[in-house]
Amino acid sequence: MRSYLRRNQGDLLSVPSRAARRVRLAGGFSIVEQIVALGVIGIGMLAVLQAVSFMQFENRASSQRMMAASIELEILELFKTLPYTQITNSTVGTPIYLKQLAGGGGNASWIVPAANAWQPVPVEDTNSTSAADPNLIADKLPGATWRADFTTDPTDATLRQVKVTMQWKLFAGTVRNPVFLTTSTIVSQAYPGL
Repeated sequence: MRSYLRRNQGDLLSVPSRAARRVRLAGGFSIVEQIVALGVIGIGMLAVLQAVSFMQFENRASSQRMMAASIELEILELFKTLPYTQITNSTVGTPIYLKQLAGGGGNASWIVPAANAWQPVPVEDTNSTSAADPNLIADKLPGATWRADFTTDPTDATLRQVKVTMQWKLFAGTVRNPVFLTTSTIVSQAYPGL
């Protein structure tokens, strides 16, 4: 018997028993199944990363629109404080300063742009050494400019529509088209400040 086992030892070891086959069939995944699973997981992870990138982009754009709307409302409120006769586009010779900040330089003035002209949005209460401050308008709204258009009501000369438009780039140095946002209000000569 021993001689038979020695002679056929290789054959006995190469033929799996039924129990061994059941164990092998019940065991893990094949290499092909593992590769397919990794591929599916990889595609899912790329989709998640793309979604996160898109959400960050949209969050930045939304934040910029909110800041631009806030600035436009501030400008409209400043126009309401002016006498009715001064609520008009400036000319090069006589610019209208909506406000001048204490301690601010010439860049801190809100100058009403001339008709069909764009004016840079002033950086308030800051200087060039604080460019890393995230509260700066220049950092939040790259390349921001604004314009104001005034239209007198054709049926009532005591009413004037004031329309403020801002444009900016989503990211500094980008070649994309600028983003525009417009806000308007009506001012009345009879009821100033409303």
